[in-house]
Order: sequence, then C-alpha cells, then structure tokens
Amino acid sequence: PQPQPQPASYWYATYFNTRDLTGGRVYERREAQINHNWGWSSPAGPVFPDNFSARWTKAANAVGGTYRITVRTDDGARVYVDGVLVLDTWKVQAVTTYEVDVVLVPGWHTWTVEYFEAEGVAEISFGVRKL
Repeated sequence: PQPQPQPASYWYATYFNTRDLTGGRVYERREAQINHNWGWSSPAGPVFPDNFSARWTKAANAVGGTYRITVRTDDGARVYVDGVLVLDTWKVQAVTTYEVDVVLVPGWHTWTVEYFEAEGVAEISFGVRKL
C-alpha cells in the first residue's frame, strides 16, 4: 500500500537561483498561501530578483468532484496533482491568468506548483475551489 501524504496547513516552498529549478536550493520556508507580487524585488535575501524559480508542495484532502485551479503568473507556471501535470504555462509572459478544471477522487492529494521569473515584475498566485 502507498503511504498516505502528511497533511499540512502550509505550502513547503523551495527557491532556486535558476529559471529551471536546478542547482542548489538557496532558500526554503513554509508559506500559508501562494499569493505573491514581489514586483521588482526578491522573494527573500538569498534569492535573485530575476532569473529565479520556486516550487511549492502541499498535501490536502479533497471530498471529490470537479475543482477549478486558477493561476495568475508573470512568468511561467506549472501545476501538478499527484504528479500529473494539469496546467503548463512555462514561458516568458506578462501577467496572465489561467484556469483549468480537474476531477479529483475523494481522499488525500499531493499538490505541486512550480514557477519561474525571467526579468522585470515577479508575480504568482494560486487558488483552487470546488465547483
């Protein structure tokens, strides 16, 4: 049997000083939500203000049904549910909002959100709601 994901009330965030989530992690922290508008600034002291990437992970329980995922990003973003890519906007772009609907069975699911910032304004927000 598969081990159950550990529930968390926070996202586990990992930041990299590359656009592609490679190299050593330069900063890690817990975040209550993914809702950031860093503007021209850095997410944290050791993270570059441009050309960085981040990954957030969280386990959450779902009652089952259709869920709408909303991502607002400048630049690229990807969303995975249980390791399956459900949203892919991995490109340099101005602030853009994307939505996708996914059907989830009842139970625990592992969510992963990935992001990269090229240059200029850095922004990402993520939301999910049951339809």
